[in-house]
This record gives sequence, structure tokens and C-alpha cells, in this order.
Amino acid sequence: MPKYLLRFLFLLFMLAVSVACNGTLGNGTPTAVPSAIDTHIPREIPTQSPALTILAASSLTEVIPDIGASFRQKYPTATLNYSFASSSVLRTQLEQGAKADVFASADEIQMNAAVKAGVIDGTPTLFVKNKLVVIVPKNSTKVATLKDLSKPGLKLVLATSEVPVGNYARQSLTKMSQDPTYGTSFSDAALKNLVSNEANVRTVVSKVAIGEADAGFCYLSDVTVATASQVTIIPIPDRVNVIATYYIGVVKGSKYPDFAKGFIETITSEAGKQAFKKYNFNTD
Repeated sequence: MPKYLLRFLFLLFMLAVSVACNGTLGNGTPTAVPSAIDTHIPREIPTQSPALTILAASSLTEVIPDIGASFRQKYPTATLNYSFASSSVLRTQLEQGAKADVFASADEIQMNAAVKAGVIDGTPTLFVKNKLVVIVPKNSTKVATLKDLSKPGLKLVLATSEVPVGNYARQSLTKMSQDPTYGTSFSDAALKNLVSNEANVRTVVSKVAIGEADAGFCYLSDVTVATASQVTIIPIPDRVNVIATYYIGVVKGSKYPDFAKGFIETITSEAGKQAFKKYNFNTD
């Protein structure tokens, strides 16, 4: 092979080596060799848009969406779907396979049952408390004090004993019977006036508000702006009252457990506490 051809081939070889090692031509011009790493980076990183389902006790109907608005300020792509009913009904739905992300119960009994049934992930959080009151229709002349609950012929409504507020009410009546102010027969006499066992606390309030009942037990927080003009509150003294305790937990099998935990963090945050105070819950 002629020497000039060997020299030409050698120069081509050296040029190829230079391009491979430095990524430039001899004059410093970058080559168009693609990066193997760059070609595997997605053009857009998708943003997760979780749709959370929140199962919450009926007494949380107004406050939970308020707190949900604070949650969405932090997670603007999130969608929140609420289902409000008695804690016992919601717990049963979870046990029967209902899909949800967060469960908020108005008592420890229903939450413990949910934990025992294996539908709650981790340890539930106590997040707020509530106080029982008796309500009567506005301008009622039949019930002026708690003692009047034992009057024969009175129409009393309670939630069923399986519903937290119904259980709390019966506990309170038992305490009254143990107090000399009311007498040992007080609870039995009051329960003889029971004309209806309601599915949740909101139906108790509704029946009293429209005058279908003379009195009912509910939470202080249930006397909302909408019902305050229709009912009168009769306070229950602390010594015979029962404090409701609310628990919240992540539902096992949630598609968005991290966001569910974030919702619970919002519930227990300072913004959450202020919302609960607005609706007359006890955050102590």
C-alpha cells in the first residue's frame, strides 16, 4: 500500500479518536453525539392528583369540609369526597369492603372495632372532643330544665344506642340517676318517654327543630347557625355529662396513604383547631 494512503488512513483514525474522547472536532466544534442518560429522562414529570374519600361522623358535617379547604391549599391537585353518617354505619361499611382513605369516628368504641376488624392502618389519633346538650323546640313550655325530661307524656328522641351520641346520652342519663338532684328513677322515667331512636345525631336535631319531639340529646356543635333559631339549648352539668372523644385513622388499602396522613395532619394542625373552635368543639 502506498505510503501516502497509509498516512491518510492514520490521520482519519486519529480524528475519530479525538471526536470519541473529546466530543469535539479538531476546531473545537461540539459534535452531535447524543447523551445516553438524557434520552431516558421523561419530558414531563406527571403530578399526582389524589381523590381522597373521607368517611366522617355526622356531627362533623360542617367542620370537616372547612378543614378540607386548608388541606387543598397545601395539595391543590387533590380532590376530597365526603361521606357523613353515624360512626357505627361507616365502620360497618368499611368492614363490608367500602373503599375509603380516612375514617373519623365520634367515639373510641367504633374506632376500636374498626381496628379490631383490620380496616385501619396504624394507630388512630384522638383529634377533638365534644360535649352533650339537651335541645328543645324554640319557645317550648314543656321542658325548662333537665328534670322535666322525666315528666310523663313527654316526647324524647335519642340516637340509637349503637350510635355514639345515643350511647353517650344513655350514659349521661345513668349519671343523672346517680345524682341526688335527679333521683334514682330519673333515667327509667326519661327513657319511658322515648318515642324514637334515630340513625344519627342530625336527625335528632331535625325532629326537635320541627317540633316532632319535645326534647333530644345532641352535641353542642350540632346547634349550628342554621338550627340555632329553631331550638333552645339546655346545658348538662359537667358532673352528669359525658365528653365525646373523636378518633381518626387511615383506612387500610388506601390508594393514597401519604395524602391521607397529610389530611390527618391538617385536622390536628393549628388551622384545624381553629376550625373546630368555630363550631364549638373542644380542642383541649
